Amino acid sequence: RITSSIVTRLVLFGLALALTGSAIRYQVLPAFLHDQVGQVVAGQQAALATYVAQDIAAKLDDRERALQRLAAAAPWHALHDAETMQNWLATQHRTQPFFVAGMAVVAPDGHTLAQVQTTSPPLTLDRSGDRVALPEWVDTALRGSSALGRPLRSPQTGEVLLPMTAPVRDTLGQVRAVLIAATELGAPGFLQPLEQARLGTEGSFLLITPRDRLIIAATDPALVLHPAPATGQVPLYDQAAVGYRGGAVIREPGGEEMVTGVAPVPGAGWIVVARVPATE
Repeated sequence: RITSSIVTRLVLFGLALALTGSAIRYQVLPAFLHDQVGQVVAGQQAALATYVAQDIAAKLDDRERALQRLAAAAPWHALHDAETMQNWLATQHRTQPFFVAGMAVVAPDGHTLAQVQTTSPPLTLDRSGDRVALPEWVDTALRGSSALGRPLRSPQTGEVLLPMTAPVRDTLGQVRAVLIAATELGAPGFLQPLEQARLGTEGSFLLITPRDRLIIAATDPALVLHPAPATGQVPLYDQAAVGYRGGAVIREPGGEEMVTGVAPVPGAGWIVVARVPATE
């Protein structure tokens, strides 16, 4: 009887351990697998975002170098000869492929010296006085550095345009004017592949400029030129804005859980976001 009682107790104890272990596995294993799968997919998203960011950086660099070459060749000695400047700018506009949307040469006081088919005004007049208010990106060029402007939509074509600037210098290196050009973000061979890409069934890409808190390209056209999440709403985006490259499972401001990868675009101050819903 004693032996029987001990055996029975051991059997019951073993069954209890087995049942407890099974219950723990059912409770813990799904969460563990969710985290592990999420980390793997987040790493894949980060790799995709990095690839896209590098591709965008290379194409943007092509455009910046082309604009700088044009600025270096500008007839700075004829800046006050309107006909000469207009003819030179028109010739350059016809012979280059990147700035079909328009080009302009602007004086340090903000007045336009020459302009060709610019689809929207490159500057905004300061109505409080006679001086023209210079956007930050034009002012940056006047200080000697090329710059990217705030993307905007052309009222004529509906295309999203990126203003770009380069300083026009004299032989002593002094900045005499600013060359402004507008390039179409959705042009074939630029951001069009990002806008047409699909990640799974519901995944998507975003291209964000944190400086302007603006979505400048997206797989979903409805998001283009809409405000990006404010600082602090998506910490992963904030980290990418200061150079972080990586991925994580995050909860977006709307409440949806997303597996997200981020990467900065070198030299542009932009970030690429690759994301898929966690449910997918």
